Parts: sequence; structure tokens; C-alpha cells
Amino acid sequence: MKKLLEELSIEIIDLQKKLEKAEKENNKEQQKYILEKTKAILKIAAAGLAVPVAGTALTTLAGWNPVKLNEEKQCAYIVINIDKDGNIKGDKIYRGDFEFKEEKKEVYYYTEWKQKNNRYERNKYTYRAKEDDIKTVLEMIKSENKITNEDIKEKFIRINTETEYSNNLTEEEINAPSYVEALFEERKAEDKIVAQETARSHNSKLMVKIVMELLLILTTNTYISNYTDYFKKIEETLEKKKPESKETEKLKEKIKRKQLLLEKFTKNEEKQG
Repeated sequence: MKKLLEELSIEIIDLQKKLEKAEKENNKEQQKYILEKTKAILKIAAAGLAVPVAGTALTTLAGWNPVKLNEEKQCAYIVINIDKDGNIKGDKIYRGDFEFKEEKKEVYYYTEWKQKNNRYERNKYTYRAKEDDIKTVLEMIKSENKITNEDIKEKFIRINTETEYSNNLTEEEINAPSYVEALFEERKAEDKIVAQETARSHNSKLMVKIVMELLLILTTNTYISNYTDYFKKIEETLEKKKPESKETEKLKEKIKRKQLLLEKFTKNEEKQG
């Protein structure tokens, strides 16, 4: 019995050594698996980030920094507003090319306020005008005759109709007749200055940059997918299953059985002793 106990103890020690070795090998495989997965993910990130990083570097070298407001050439816009009393207010503003705004030449006709469903409402008609229509608009406003929508339809082309609502109007506004206002804008391409871009201009440029980079990434990745095995190898790596050592489980089971036998024989030996 004593010899049997010694043999079991030696077997258990040998099995524990084998288990320790198997676990070390398994840990190496696990580390290799994690490293390969990490490299694959980094390769995907590199493929996606290469274009934006290069694009940012190039635009910065060209004098446009995507992370701050830069200087730019801006073009002048002459803006003329005519109110319902015929007062003219002129202004000149500068806009960058990415803030390009179509020149507006519009006449607005506002009807009288009318009470309906416990609130007031009126219509706003927008008409397209020409640069030389400023005089016509002023003559209509200065005229002693009441301005009607039919009068305006004879002179201009309607491009939009809106209904406006209000719950709070002054007595003067409620009793006010229909009236006309106008807006005339003109772009002066020869009048330019260098000034800091606005947030809107900067964001417009940034959006163009992002869209172009996305298209370039898509084109580049499509080419790589069609003509190289770059993404195929990455996909194969990512699809690999996590290594699992069946050997370690078998060794643990053997050790457990041997330890139970050793415990059983040891108890029997103690009883016989």
C-alpha cells in the first residue's frame, strides 16, 4: 500500500508539472492571439486614418488649418432694404466663397391681419424682382392708392406664399393696411478683402474636406480590396477563434482523479494502521 501511495504521489507531481507547462504554452498562444487581433484592428484604423491625416497635413501646409479660423478672400455684397414706408437702408457685407449666397432681388407683399380661430393671420407673398425694379417698388409705396396683390402680380412673378400667425398684436398692427417691402442684393466680384473666415465658412470648408476624404477612403479601400489581399488577411485574422487548450482540462481531470485516489488510499492506510 505504501508503495502504491508513493507511485500515486509521483504521478500527481508529474501531472502537475505537465499542467504547468501546458498552461504556459496556452498563455503564449493567448497572447499571440490578442496581439494578432490588435494588429489587425490597427491596420483597419490605419487604412481609415491615413487619408484624413494626410489631408489635414496638406491643407495645413497650403495655409488652411482645419482646427482654427483662417484668413480668406471675401467678396462684397451690396444689400438694399426698402421698408413699408419707402425708407431705404443700404449695407455692404463681405462673404467668403464658401458662404456664396445667391443674390436676392425680391418684393414682399403682406396682406392685412384677419382674426380667425382665436388668433390673427395674414399672407406673405414673395415675388422675384430685377435690379431696376427698385424705382417701381418705391413708386408703389409712395402712391396714395391702396396696394393690392393684383397690382403686384401684374408687375412681378410670384415665387412663394406663406401664412403668418400671431396671438399678440397691437391696435396699430391690427388696423394697418396691406403693404410692400423689398430686398435687393448684388455681388461685387471685383470688391474683395482678406479677412478671418466666419464659423459658417470654416464649417463649410471642413464639410467639403470630410466628404472628399470619405470618397477617397472609399475609392482607396475598394481598390485595395479588389487588387490586394490586405483586407482579406485582416478578416481572416479577426475570424480566428480564441485558442483553447483541451490538454490542460484533461490534465486537471487526471490530477483530480489521482488526488481522490490518493486521499482514499491514505484514509484506508490510516484505518489499517
